[in-house]
Amino acid sequence: MSILTQMNQSATSNITINDKQFTNNHGTPFEMAVFAAYHSTLYSGNPPREGKLSTTTIIGPLRKAIYAILNPESVEPQDVQVLLASAKGTAMHEGMTRALTTLNSGYICEQRLERTINDWKISGEFDILTPDKQIKDLKFVSNYNIKKLDEDRQKLTNEMTLEDMYEQTPTYFKYQAQLSIYYYLLNDPQVKPYGSILFSLNNGSDMGKYTIDQEVTFPLWPKEVTEEFIATRIELIKQHLANGTLPDCSDSERGYIPAEFKLARVSPTNGSMTTVRGSKFSNESEFRAFIRKSGKPGDQEVIQPSKYVLCNFCNFASICTQPI
Repeated sequence: MSILTQMNQSATSNITINDKQFTNNHGTPFEMAVFAAYHSTLYSGNPPREGKLSTTTIIGPLRKAIYAILNPESVEPQDVQVLLASAKGTAMHEGMTRALTTLNSGYICEQRLERTINDWKISGEFDILTPDKQIKDLKFVSNYNIKKLDEDRQKLTNEMTLEDMYEQTPTYFKYQAQLSIYYYLLNDPQVKPYGSILFSLNNGSDMGKYTIDQEVTFPLWPKEVTEEFIATRIELIKQHLANGTLPDCSDSERGYIPAEFKLARVSPTNGSMTTVRGSKFSNESEFRAFIRKSGKPGDQEVIQPSKYVLCNFCNFASICTQPI
């Protein structure tokens, strides 16, 4: 066996950490793969189960929560490439905790909390409670998250219900809901009714468009609103479990991106293929009408089919029966 062959097999071999197996199907360098696998095992909570759910589970798709309850073990080993970004975030959390508690013992970091609602326990672990009692959470994300958050904030209106926000402004909702549930779990009248997400971008700032390290502050839901939200979702999960049914994930929960149709044409200045101005459409009939009106011989149609991007990151994609 050649040295190159041995190296390739080593880079793509499976990894077992703390009795949990991970795949390395994309050739992530071995040391980085171990890093990703190891940090993914440091989660302090328990897997979702009937009668007990985490904050992130309760604010996510109900279908996914039910799959998790019915399948307490992962359906298949996770791949280290998918886990690498979250592992880097976990390492940042550990470093942040050490730094803040060394600087000021008034900081409380990574404390797990739990309350019971409708006989079910809801748990969550906040990242930071400042000495003046503001909740803050650290997120290591791509600039795409910041882009979606900015878009959502522009859509917000005073008339929106939580259900409206869940579907129409999902990125904003996710962050506000997580902080609000921590606020509810703390159940301390001295904790401030607003909280912050500390964002650190993991893939650059899109040529300066986004600040790499920034703080975004969110008003938190009143505690009675949070309790009603959690109770409603628990009851829905209970009903589906009792009936042996599964709710469909919505387009928002699945990260639906509609098909895109555009026309490409050879540029007269440099000879490269460029998108024809005004030719981008999400509706095929409108795209065809544009071609009939403005198309030229030699134009090329570029069609990107619709897709559900978040399904690719779901642990239960291999057993999900919802049609795509």
